[in-house]
Amino acid sequence: MRTVIGDKSRFAIEYEIQSKKAHVMGTMRLWIEGIFIGAIQDVNILSAILCHLETPSPKIQGYYYFNKITFEDIYYLIYRNDDPNDAQYCFDPGESFDDFWIIYYCDNDYYNFIWRLHDNPYFEYPNYPTEVQNARVAVDEYHKIVMAFGCAIR
Repeated sequence: MRTVIGDKSRFAIEYEIQSKKAHVMGTMRLWIEGIFIGAIQDVNILSAILCHLETPSPKIQGYYYFNKITFEDIYYLIYRNDDPNDAQYCFDPGESFDDFWIIYYCDNDYYNFIWRLHDNPYFEYPNYPTEVQNARVAVDEYHKIVMAFGCAIR
């Protein structure tokens, strides 16, 4: 049975535990402002995903102009730039997210997420938006929900 922690219209983690033998195995995806990111049908080690979710997002170091350009421009700037420092903005907490290119960064009290579904995803996402998406989550709310997810899978 799937469980949702949080509010899908703001920020939530949807998951289902499938096995607790050697590792806690299951499926999960994130919901940000009503749009999901991740393949709910892809089984993963949930504690490994949790570890990535607990890692804080980078502050805007050298990208003070992020708030002066569009989220599409930020997305293409990061993914088309050869600067190895830009890797810090890439969000990839596990295999459930392999069909998405995701960027995130912290700007004051919010985590900003910018993402796009790959052109040829492994899983099917009927009616999923094909253009670049963006949403933001209050830092406190993000950590509260990630912590609750951690408690639920331990």
